[in-house]
Amino acid sequence: MSDVVTRFVPAPRQIAWFWAGTLVGLYLIEFPVRFSAPEIDYAAAIGMGARLFERLSAAEWIMFAVLVVCALVARPRGWVWLAVVVVGVLLSYESFVLMPELVERGRIIVAAGTPPPSSAHRVYSSLELVKAAALIAVAVGGVRQSTPVSKAG
Repeated sequence: MSDVVTRFVPAPRQIAWFWAGTLVGLYLIEFPVRFSAPEIDYAAAIGMGARLFERLSAAEWIMFAVLVVCALVARPRGWVWLAVVVVGVLLSYESFVLMPELVERGRIIVAAGTPPPSSAHRVYSSLELVKAAALIAVAVGGVRQSTPVSKAG
């Protein structure tokens, strides 16, 4: 990879820290505030959450694509690649299996209904913890490998 490209492409660790920080901001700040605000009823909070999760999913796919490109440029250690793959698998499962069910459950609640029992929310929350751990693994280990400089003569 040319030195010019590696100089201007962020290290995977930068993308992973940003992404992990985004998740922390949402889960530890935004969600608790939204559900504790007296001005917002539960159904409205659920409706906002469904929209937020849909947009978060789109943003996470963009961050995942950027993370993969940065990792291709940086050529990190094998275990960092394993963490990137784990993030991709979890993101896929969340987006294509869990998210549709959670959004539908949110629609039922917003329409003043009661959805059938499901473990989807607990599974999603658990996978988010694993995804955050994998992102932190990338952030800790996703450094650029320096290219050895050969000395002439």
